Amino acid sequence: MTIRTALGKQARGSHVMYEHCESGLEPLLWIPDIVVGCHGLGGDWTRRTNPVIGSVVRLD
Repeated sequence: MTIRTALGKQARGSHVMYEHCESGLEPLLWIPDIVVGCHGLGGDWTRRTNPVIGSVVRLD
């Protein structure tokens, strides 16, 4: 569900502000990118990242 869908016809009157930025400009997004990248490498990297990953959904 997108923000626009959730707000429905009330989007303008809700005063909700959101902005889509490039991921490279958001340092806090680097952390999950690094964790997921390491997890995807497999082997010992997967074992090391397991404590900080809540769940994995496979889309095979």
